[in-house]
Amino acid sequence: MLALTVAMPALVVATVTYRDQQEINRAQLESTQLERQRYEQRYASRVAVWANEDLSGGTDTSVTVKVQNRSPVPIREVSIQILDLGRALVDPDRETSYRLNGDIPPCSLLTFQLADSTRGVVSAAKSSVSLSFSDTVGDWHLGHDGLVQGSGWRFNPGRAVEMDEQRQTAEDCGEGG
Repeated sequence: MLALTVAMPALVVATVTYRDQQEINRAQLESTQLERQRYEQRYASRVAVWANEDLSGGTDTSVTVKVQNRSPVPIREVSIQILDLGRALVDPDRETSYRLNGDIPPCSLLTFQLADSTRGVVSAAKSSVSLSFSDTVGDWHLGHDGLVQGSGWRFNPGRAVEMDEQRQTAEDCGEGG
């Protein structure tokens, strides 16, 4: 009976200690996973894309897309996807991809005009833009859901022509923090 009275508190202490250790291990695992994710995204998280009205001041409303690479490495296999939101209600899969011929160099801001071989210049009225690319770590997709590792690239007829006169150096370039 005496042994049981002494063993019960020891069992309670051992159980609480075991549970606490499991909680610490879970927290360390989450921290390690977050650190690994940040390390893998160190270059890709410094890439941005956005669309705006034609910068030339012309009468058409063609889409020009800016791609900014603030990382110290080039991004390759670049594809711009644009979803025509005006047609999305009728045809929810109305996304067109535009493959870039070259790489986006480090520390640069490039401007592209999008043209569809079947429709001509793409309308900027209601558009959503995303970007697929690869860097030294892997393949990435940057869209309305944020940065996701992996691809899912679809290439439809379309081309992106760089507007050389719009080329700029990206500010705050580097690996980030």
